Amino acid sequence: MTNKATLFIISTIILLLCCPVTAAESSWQLILDKNGVTVYTKPVKNSVFDEFKGIAVINVNIDVLEMVLRDIPAFPLWMSGCKASPIIEEIDSNNYIFYFVQGLPWPLNDRDTAMKAKADFDRKNGYYSVNFHSIDDQRVPVKDDLIRMKMEGGFVLKYIDNDHTMVTFFIKAYPGGSIPGIIANIFSREIPYETLLGMKNIAQNERYANRPPAK
Repeated sequence: MTNKATLFIISTIILLLCCPVTAAESSWQLILDKNGVTVYTKPVKNSVFDEFKGIAVINVNIDVLEMVLRDIPAFPLWMSGCKASPIIEEIDSNNYIFYFVQGLPWPLNDRDTAMKAKADFDRKNGYYSVNFHSIDDQRVPVKDDLIRMKMEGGFVLKYIDNDHTMVTFFIKAYPGGSIPGIIANIFSREIPYETLLGMKNIAQNERYANRPPAK
């Protein structure tokens, strides 16, 4: 395949994924387009906290990014603001419970939560996703110096070719405490952008070069 053909395919997929095509998608608003990452936001019904998503094409095979997402303890190396993400329980190869600490700028307290993650993949059609959401877990007691938050979101990987993968990252966070919605939304809008840039960088790390994806 020529470089022109590859660029045409990538551009077409970006247009298909980024352009609103349904009533549900029409409320997404583009707020950032920089360094190959686009970030969108939309309001959440009955909430002052918005939902955000980021989209980027990363120049590696989808199997590499699957390995990145399965390496949960390494999230602090690339995920925006993540300070810790140890695994609490491996239910099976596609279901995990882990602890997550989100750093916030001074003078705000950092946040934490227990998360449940579920992976789904369809290798035939070049699709892989991870969805996560906060849960209550007695193995994660509330700490005096942290504020318990709620969060949900996930990653969707779509195969383009052997060297390109479309990544969509989406997130809704409920930070707890007394942070006004407008402040939380200003902070949260940077998370998809910084996370996808971090994923681009970590995907080049040799730690994933010789690790096979899960069967």
